[in-house]
Amino acid sequence: MSPAHALNIWRGRKAFALVILLFLTPLTGFFSNVQNDTFDDDEVISYTSSNPWDSIAQPWGQYSRVPTHNGTMPPHGPNGGPGQDIVANVTEFGIIDSPTVNWVALDDLDGADAYGSIIGDFSASIVSTPAAIERCGYGELFAVIVSSESGSSTLSIVTGDDAKVAWEVDVGQTQTIRSTPMLTDINGDDKPEIILVYDTDSSLEIDVWSPELSCSESGWVKSGHENEKLWSLSDSDYSIGINSPHFATSQSNHKSVTQPLLADLDLDGDAELVVAAVDRNSDNPTVIALSLTTSTPNDFDWEVVLDRGTHPSDPSWGMLDDDSTAIVLTTIDSNSGNMWIWRIDGASGSLDWERVSLDGTDSDSDSPRLRLPGPVIVQLDNDDAPEMILTIPTDANGRTPGNGARFVAMEMTSTDEIFEFRTPNGYSDSQPLPIDTDDNGIHDRLCWVTWYSESSVSFNRKGMAGCHDISSDPPIKEWSKDMQRGSGNDNDEIGVAPPIWMDINGDSFVELIVPFGKRLWAFDGDDGTSSEVSDGWSSPLGMPHRVWSAPAVADMDNDGTLDILIGDTLVSQNVADFSPLSDNRGISFNPSQPDPGETVTVTGQFSNIGTLDNEDDLDVVIKQNGNEITRQRFTDVEPVAPSGNGGPYTFSVDITAELGIHNFELILDINGNLTEAREDNNYAQIDLIVVEPYEAQIDIPPQIPRIAPGTSEIISVSLVATGSRTEDWTFTWDDSNLPSGWSLTPNTNQDTNPNLIPGISQQFEFVASIPQTALGDDNSYAILTLTLDSDPSISFDSILPLEVLRTRGLSIAGPSGLDNTEGFGRPGHTATAWIIVENLGNAYETTTSIDWTAPSWGGNPTLHDSSGTEIFSLNLAPSEQKELFVNLNTPIGVQLGSVTSTTMTMCIGSGEETLCEDLFVNLTAASVTVQNIHQRTLPNQSLQWTVEGLIPDDGLMSWNTVSANMVHTNWVWSVDGDLSFDGSNIEASGSSGAPFTGNIYLDLPVNAVPQRHYFTTDSDSDDNHSLYFTLHVLQVYRSASTIVQPTQNSQGEPVSMFVEITNQVLLRLENPGNGQDEFLLTSEVIEGPNMTSSPVVELIEYNPQRTLGPLASTIATVDVT
Repeated sequence: MSPAHALNIWRGRKAFALVILLFLTPLTGFFSNVQNDTFDDDEVISYTSSNPWDSIAQPWGQYSRVPTHNGTMPPHGPNGGPGQDIVANVTEFGIIDSPTVNWVALDDLDGADAYGSIIGDFSASIVSTPAAIERCGYGELFAVIVSSESGSSTLSIVTGDDAKVAWEVDVGQTQTIRSTPMLTDINGDDKPEIILVYDTDSSLEIDVWSPELSCSESGWVKSGHENEKLWSLSDSDYSIGINSPHFATSQSNHKSVTQPLLADLDLDGDAELVVAAVDRNSDNPTVIALSLTTSTPNDFDWEVVLDRGTHPSDPSWGMLDDDSTAIVLTTIDSNSGNMWIWRIDGASGSLDWERVSLDGTDSDSDSPRLRLPGPVIVQLDNDDAPEMILTIPTDANGRTPGNGARFVAMEMTSTDEIFEFRTPNGYSDSQPLPIDTDDNGIHDRLCWVTWYSESSVSFNRKGMAGCHDISSDPPIKEWSKDMQRGSGNDNDEIGVAPPIWMDINGDSFVELIVPFGKRLWAFDGDDGTSSEVSDGWSSPLGMPHRVWSAPAVADMDNDGTLDILIGDTLVSQNVADFSPLSDNRGISFNPSQPDPGETVTVTGQFSNIGTLDNEDDLDVVIKQNGNEITRQRFTDVEPVAPSGNGGPYTFSVDITAELGIHNFELILDINGNLTEAREDNNYAQIDLIVVEPYEAQIDIPPQIPRIAPGTSEIISVSLVATGSRTEDWTFTWDDSNLPSGWSLTPNTNQDTNPNLIPGISQQFEFVASIPQTALGDDNSYAILTLTLDSDPSISFDSILPLEVLRTRGLSIAGPSGLDNTEGFGRPGHTATAWIIVENLGNAYETTTSIDWTAPSWGGNPTLHDSSGTEIFSLNLAPSEQKELFVNLNTPIGVQLGSVTSTTMTMCIGSGEETLCEDLFVNLTAASVTVQNIHQRTLPNQSLQWTVEGLIPDDGLMSWNTVSANMVHTNWVWSVDGDLSFDGSNIEASGSSGAPFTGNIYLDLPVNAVPQRHYFTTDSDSDDNHSLYFTLHVLQVYRSASTIVQPTQNSQGEPVSMFVEITNQVLLRLENPGNGQDEFLLTSEVIEGPNMTSSPVVELIEYNPQRTLGPLASTIATVDVT
């Protein structure tokens, strides 16, 4: 059962956001309960803040929960609650059919001061230690309570499970604060702020607090929060309370105080504050609106003066359409009983309805008695526009039956009256409760509460509650019941708080719960008979304080069942709830870290965190590794404070500790024969780890350290005691297995004698260095050792592996240095092209595949070395190069000049580390070929190329060496065989088509410039008889230096120099190589064989970096002091 959609806040542009909120956020222990106007059974309860502002983001964040004041409730039902499932999966809360006072937060005679109750979710505001999470509010909601003593007020946050004060501040000297605090997230940090509106003797005050809750094993840090006030606003022109005309009320110092309102007035997604106040100077009721930001407002958004009436009601909010909202309230003239209804535009503050009087008011100079109830926004028909129900609180004939308080329904979009009816008797200080009995979105029942004095000569009060069917025209009273006074004084026994509804027994109509005087009543929805509700509600529940505060409803103690907060008093289901001690304290061991063979006492600890003693024997067991080791029966398990005086219950068993990990379970109500609020907390489990007293381990990095050659790297290892004792250890390492040039040394400020605490690791850093010459597949290791100082026979080793960072690269190139090559072949012979393959990595590599694309000539390309041996796989050392030849048979009948192409793909590595390179090969059919078509050489070498071919048709073949780019300084060319020189031409002659062969020789000078050369030219008038071969002269990297001054008397004889003066040394620096290079001059002092240390000598090199061309030299100066 749920209330009607009096106002669907989220229709139109906001509907989608709410659907997402409801279906995507599950109920968890840290969250509080929240409900839209209606809920489906499969909707998940969520208490997270939403954007835009949601009036039910907090479980009960303001007076009457929602700004429409239409009595929405969290989802619940007779079959709700966790049952045998876990509380986190609850989608419908359990109900209260056997009520009891769970706790009372204040010792004050009158309880909390405010006329409304507030329940908040402060889970995001809690900072707690890891060992006390459950004791520090996990899964709980909190009550926000205002109390006072000697004129000073206190604002407190109280835990929902055990009524402990988690946070409080001294508000200061105030008038009694009757306005209800409000909760909303103002600064967008998902933590609720508290808004408090109240009067002092001189001004209206608005305070905004941003509470930060702190908790540890020792409890809540409840004080010291005065600096958590976000801002405050003071206005001396206004007051939220005004003196009551009723004699009994005024004589007891009670004022008529309105309840402030939170609502999104302009539909911008942010909530504004609305206060119905009284101008202290003119006595005119005035409505003010205020935007809520993180800083103190400079002024109100708008202020609307109401010039009729002396006392304003609570304001209410309604959404007229998708674009506009309205604030509605009534005023009453305490001298005449006349009343007016006012409607104010929410966004602008424009007074839409001005001085609209309510017909049929009673002549009454005594109203309001305590406070004037505000309008309730409802849905009474099928159109989108909302309606409202107004309260005329007066009783025209006093205690005489027949003319009690009157309720009037009106359209919100017009002043048309829909219905009105009177209650049988009494005044009304509380707003009525609309109910949608059939879940069709239209309110069809209105329930109410009134009170009156039974006698004209005494203040003996009596209450009345009832419900009317408002779907009939006129409304029909379905039932009404009297409520007798309780144990309170005359002033207490009145009806101030509005009723709430709860579906307790699942009948056709929900039940009515009514706070009256000092008792809490429940009436059956069908006929008002309390005994028909349940046995627990057959008589009213006595309360410790008067129940003037409007109830708030939520699951405050996280048992899956609703609780009712009235001021400082929590009413809950009267049921037991057995649970192991929180924060993993259900099972304990003594000693906590036993040695193997030691006797261990295993203790189970639990308590009754419910509200009722166990009604039957409670059997509990402890299991070890699935086997029961002890069982005990408890006959009397009383609830713990504040619900009772019971304490933790314990039972124990002794075992012998055995090496290993052992699982222990504590199971409460093992027979399942007791009724509990929840059963998912009847279980606790923990592991006991039994280890040797002196155990330790050295944890190396999870990834093997890989260090680039020529570099160093910091390696951190973790030293941790895995035994049960805290002891001193010595850490050593053996690096004797490391190759030459490798080193492993401790970083600075490392502790080699650590004191190790079990389970707490200490880091030790090494600096590992690898020489530049290390190869990528080199690896080694060091042995690390922890030795117990008190017993050196106990030690633990670990191996720290070290690897050289492997780099991988492959280069395949032709004579040009690019990824292509050219070759030639005579028909019927083998076409050949030169390539070079280089391993660019720092480790040995083996090719894993060599693939070819199909050439147009047919056949299969092959790889060969210089000896002609076919190569199927290559093994390459780091930086190794191999010269190879691509061979392919040239078909006999192929046309001269024909070109075929193939692509070679060579791969190294496998899997994700596979690396492949492509080479593009072009082969041409020709009449002339050159063996060793490409050569790589150093200067000062003699080279040979063999030329073979067929004589052209004209009998003469001639190649010009100049056009072939073969002529260079000091290069000496020669030929033999069938080849001869004619001037600068190389020639061969003979019969047409006759074969010829010859050699071309080259003597390179010592200073041959490093360069790639392409020797290619055509034979005069002969197609396809071109000469083509290539040469790469490599650069020689050499250096030489000679001392020019001072001169040595003889070879090898030392040179004498004067001390304490500067001696000049002149050096001749030479580049014996064949290319320009950069040279750096450095100097070093080395002691002689008979010296114990190096002499103190200062060396200064001038212009130490020089650029020298091939065979060039320069003079350098070095000062020696």
